[in-house]
Amino acid sequence: MRKLIYASVLTISLAACGGNTEPEIEASKVPTHLNGNWNATSLVMGGNELPAEMTKEISITINNLTYETRAMGQKETGTMVYHDDHTPLRLDIMPKNGPMAGNTLKAIYKLEGEKLTVAYNTTSEDYPSGFYSNAENGYLVTVYTR
Repeated sequence: MRKLIYASVLTISLAACGGNTEPEIEASKVPTHLNGNWNATSLVMGGNELPAEMTKEISITINNLTYETRAMGQKETGTMVYHDDHTPLRLDIMPKNGPMAGNTLKAIYKLEGEKLTVAYNTTSEDYPSGFYSNAENGYLVTVYTR
């Protein structure tokens, strides 16, 4: 069971770094508030928390509209689109390579100082309804620190 959860989390976390084409946006409107290196401190998927020794191996580097995710020695890249006109704030994550390439993942996020919390919907094309994960919703909720 632990291996299945980890494989699912790894797939979604790696997908969270990607995209097929860089979204076009005016340079003055490119969001920079998430830029930097982020290390996962907590991952919960379907109500199951990933062990700390696996969580610490996951990191994401955000540079404007692009991601680079590293997990278990693998690297994946992609793009994202910010939707800051909603509460909670939304992201469309588009993997460029890896198992989720060609898909768009729907996510919500909140930034509290140097702590970034992201909830990814792993089961449908809807945005998550909150920052919680249980067996029913199948969300992946990840907390990162910069």
